[in-house]
Amino acid sequence: MLSVMLKLPEEKHGDLLREIATVARCAGASRMPIVVNIKKEYTIVLDTTEIYDEVKPVPASKSSIEALEKVSSNADGECIICMQEFQIGSEVTRMPCSHVYHGDCVVKWLKTSHFCPLCRYPMPQ
Repeated sequence: MLSVMLKLPEEKHGDLLREIATVARCAGASRMPIVVNIKKEYTIVLDTTEIYDEVKPVPASKSSIEALEKVSSNADGECIICMQEFQIGSEVTRMPCSHVYHGDCVVKWLKTSHFCPLCRYPMPQ
């Protein structure tokens, strides 16, 4: 039975049964049901190219990128794409969700993904 369930060679059955008996003896009960949970572990190697082939990022449309509002930075903060601080008075680009980024940074981002890098708000199509 163990050979079929676990694909365990017969020469290993004795070792497994002795281990179960030892644990039962240490438990101190001479007549009690013993429940043995047998777990099998599997290792599955996935080809990551198959995963990435299924999920392709959708870039923002050229017209939605061109329609983004350019505003003057009037507060401290940083572009979370490049992690550089905004200079007060410098031009930044505002997404429809109101998050702001350096123009070059957000355009490069949107050519790969149509979501805001901070809140994942989708760009209008």
